[in-house]
Amino acid sequence: MNYKIVRVYRDHGISETIKECLTLEQAQAHCNDPETSGSDWMDVYAKDQNQMVCGSMDCPCCGSKLRHDEGTPASCINGVPDEGNEPCLYCEECGYEH
Repeated sequence: MNYKIVRVYRDHGISETIKECLTLEQAQAHCNDPETSGSDWMDVYAKDQNQMVCGSMDCPCCGSKLRHDEGTPASCINGVPDEGNEPCLYCEECGYEH
């Protein structure tokens, strides 16, 4: 599972994604840094729902080529796994899974 960092502004009701494709440990480390919050904003982490299809075989995190797991479930259609199934694609370089 990958995570993203979202900057949330308290008074404006606005949020924006500022980082994507992080591990849980990277996301937690970012949010634990005192520099990632201010008087009217703070950074939070959330699961990254970045969806890809098989025709787009470059990793969105590092640009390396994605690979199909040899055990890809039959229900994985166009690179989008059904709920409850393991990821269809993975990156050997950075660990991204989809």
